[in-house]
Amino acid sequence: MDLILSIFKRLDLDITILYQFVITVLLFVILNQVLFKKLLEVLRLRESKTEGLENEANSKLKRADEMAKQYKDKIDGAFSEAQEDLKNKKKAIKDQLQEEVKGYTLQKSNEAEEQMVSFKEGFESKKDSIVLKADELSKDLVNKLVQ
Repeated sequence: MDLILSIFKRLDLDITILYQFVITVLLFVILNQVLFKKLLEVLRLRESKTEGLENEANSKLKRADEMAKQYKDKIDGAFSEAQEDLKNKKKAIKDQLQEEVKGYTLQKSNEAEEQMVSFKEGFESKKDSIVLKADELSKDLVNKLVQ
């Protein structure tokens, strides 16, 4: 103990250091009970709420990602369906137009044949009348030459 007292004297410390130590320990114990435990409790509560909110945010983010994927799948499906529907409608219109063209071509072909037949008939009748006239003219010529 003398050694300790001699060290205290060399450091120019007296008995008040013990009082200060006791006061510091008492202050720490009181502050620990009053302030630090409450502060620690508030920090733990804050951390648990933060973790809870973070977990909730993560779950909502996962749900949003799933909904976005479902939305994208539905949009892709609707687009594919629209493309298929458009393709079918184009094919139907093309087939209808081809049928109309075939019908129109057949109609015009029939009209052309009818016109050709009527032209041939007219041509034949005119040819026959010209041949008859030619016979009459040749007879008239022969009669005029003979007279």
